[in-house]
This record gives sequence, C-alpha cells and structure tokens, in this order.
Amino acid sequence: MTILIVDDNEQNIYQLQVLLGGNGYRVITATNGDEALTTARQAPPDLVVSDILMPVMDGFALCREWKKDARLRTIPFVFYTATYTDERDREFALGLGAERFLVKPEEPEAFVRMLREVLRQVECPPPAPPPVQVDVQPEEEGGYLKQYNAALIRKLEAKMQQLERANGELARDIAERQRMEEERQRLQAQLVQAQKLESIGTLASGVAHEINNPIMGVMNYAQLILDKVGPDNPVAEYATEIGKATDRIATIVKNLLSFARIDKQAHSPARLYDIVEGTLSLIGVVLRHDQIDLVVAVPEDLPRISCRSQQIQQVIMNLLTNARDALNERYPKHDENKRVVVTAREIENSECGAWNTEGDAPRSWVRLTVEDHGAGIPEAVRGRIFDPFFTTKPRDKGTGLGLSISHGIVKEHGGGLWVESEVSQWTRFHMDLPLV
Repeated sequence: MTILIVDDNEQNIYQLQVLLGGNGYRVITATNGDEALTTARQAPPDLVVSDILMPVMDGFALCREWKKDARLRTIPFVFYTATYTDERDREFALGLGAERFLVKPEEPEAFVRMLREVLRQVECPPPAPPPVQVDVQPEEEGGYLKQYNAALIRKLEAKMQQLERANGELARDIAERQRMEEERQRLQAQLVQAQKLESIGTLASGVAHEINNPIMGVMNYAQLILDKVGPDNPVAEYATEIGKATDRIATIVKNLLSFARIDKQAHSPARLYDIVEGTLSLIGVVLRHDQIDLVVAVPEDLPRISCRSQQIQQVIMNLLTNARDALNERYPKHDENKRVVVTAREIENSECGAWNTEGDAPRSWVRLTVEDHGAGIPEAVRGRIFDPFFTTKPRDKGTGLGLSISHGIVKEHGGGLWVESEVSQWTRFHMDLPLV
C-alpha cells in the first residue's frame, strides 16, 4: 500500500518514511498541499497523512480540495499536526471530511496502529455513522472561510502569546546579562585598582627604605649639633628646625606607606581625627599648590569608630580630590571662595540620610563632611553619581570608579555615603559611620 506524506519539514518526512517503510508501506512525499494534489492525481495513494501549517497550500485547504475531487474523495485523509491542537481545530478538520485528527508526537506503534485501522475501515466499511455535524457545512464557501479564518486567528493568537512570553524572557535574560556584565566590569576594575595599590605599596616600601636611611642620618646629626652647641647657641634654632622638618618627612613617608598598603586587617577602633590628619599630610601640599584654602574642624575627642583605617583614608582622599577638581574647574586662579571645609561631629540616628534603614533604632554615629564651593552637582547627575564608571570628568581625568568604590567601602563598614548640593553654590559629601 502507498501512503502520501505531506509536510514541509524534512526531518518529519524522514522520520515517517523510516517508520512506515519499516512496516511494509510504500511512501511518497510532498512538501505542500498543491504539490500533494498534483502527485495524487497522477498516481492516487491508498492514504494521505498531512500536516496543517505549510506554505503555498496548507492542510485545511488540501483536505477541502481532496474531498471535492471525485477520484480522491474516497481515499482516507489523516491530519498529523503539532501546531493546530485546539478542539475546535479538530472539529473543523473532521468537518472537512478527514478520517482522523492526530496530534504530534504519537508513539510510533500507536501511530502505525491508527493508520491500519483507518485503512481497514476503508476496505471493510461499517454501517455509515451519522455525519459529523459542524456549525456550517464545508461545501458552503462562506461557512468554510469563516471556520478557516477562525482557525488561523486562533493559531495567530497562540503564536502571539508565545512570542510575547519569549520576548519577556529575552528581555529578562538581556537585563540579567547586562547586570552580570556591569558587575564583572566593577569587580575587574576593583581588582585592577587593588593590583595598582599593591604595586604602589611595593614601590613605596623600597623608596621609603631609601628615604628613611638618610633621614635618620640628618636627624642624628641635628641632634648631635644640639648636644654640642647647647640650647643658647644661635645654631641650635636651625638644628631644631632641621629636626622638625625630618620628623615631618618621616610622617609623610609613613602615611604614604599606610595608604598604599593593601589593608587585610580586621576592623579595629580608630580615631577619625588621626585618619583625617594622615590623609591631609598626603594631599595638603597639593591643595596649597592649587591655592585652595583648607579649613579643618575635626575634634580630637570624638568617640572612636570601628573600621579599616586605610580604607576610610581612601574614601576621604577621594572626596578631597573631587572637591579640588571642582574648585579648580570653577576658579582657575586664587579666589576667596576657593575653599574646602572638612568637619566632623557626633550625630544621632534621626539625623542620618535616607540610606539608613534602621529607622529610629537607638544608635550613635559620627559624620564627616567635605564641603566645597565649586559648580555644584545637577540633580540629574546626583542620582547616578555612585554608579560604577559614571563620570562627568574627561576620560584622562577620571574613571568613574572613585565614588562607586568609596560608597561600597562605607556601606561595608555599616555606614552611608551621600551627597547634597546646590548648583553654582556648594556641594557637601557626608560620610556617616557607626561608633564603636
């Protein structure tokens, strides 16, 4: 017996060829309804198995033409589809005259068994059952088109829903990939920064060794001069100043080493006053060189904070550097408003910024504020200022990582870093840290 397979999918055709050929059937194929009609009219098969969704002429149109053809109408027609699976599609297909409506995939043995049943019914037909009733007889052109269009619309709606779900999943996947890529870039940038600091630390250690040796010599000779000439000799004043200058150099070298070293220590109690002083010993000369007045009001008796001192020093250094850049941009030369103010005070929970999620829970904090009278920060920029890689500076002057890393450091310490600003007036960065 000959079975005509009508399907536009080569893989489907091959699978049915192997299955039916292995069960003793001769198989011929067509890739659309028009081609199937031409083939069948030349050499009618014993049975046709057709998909529905195909180009040129689909399965519904093929079945309608098949049952209108006097030579073909008695040949059983079986639908085998994976796309039109609604019960109304089944009713429409059987209303066109199809003997069976099968949904892919069927088990191979069950599929072959059903085809044999169809062929057996054709050879030995039972008493004719009542005809399948449909809303409109397929012979009536208007009724056929109505049901045919309804089937197409159902399929289109199902496809649109699938497309919407796929688009939603794709959008979520893209967003997640973007988030992961941003996180990867942030971590990579932090790694590069850590490697740079480690390199600087190694270099600074060597340089410090070379500096400290001659400094110790200068300090010792200054002391020898004082011991020899006595305090009343005019030379003693010069020797004393030499000693102070070498002490200052030694302090700068020590702070530079502390700043460049990768801090692997646990949190420990520290005075904010000492951290600020250590930072200013490094950047104070730079500020004075740019003709920036520095006003510092950090009480020595502030309660201690628990922190990694080097990391908090890094945050303060970044805030002071940003203030310097803002002032130099607005005031290229000396100006009475070219001033950075660094203040610190103890605050209560109610004074914390919006970052604080602890509400009214009793807790004390210390707030360090760095204020400048530069150009200010527009509101649109303020919302993104702590985002990684966001910067308003030229590429050769900023990477957009300083504030992002500083924000992460303060957050890791259980505090908050936030900003308030008036355009063309001032900018204040506040760092709130919990007390020990």
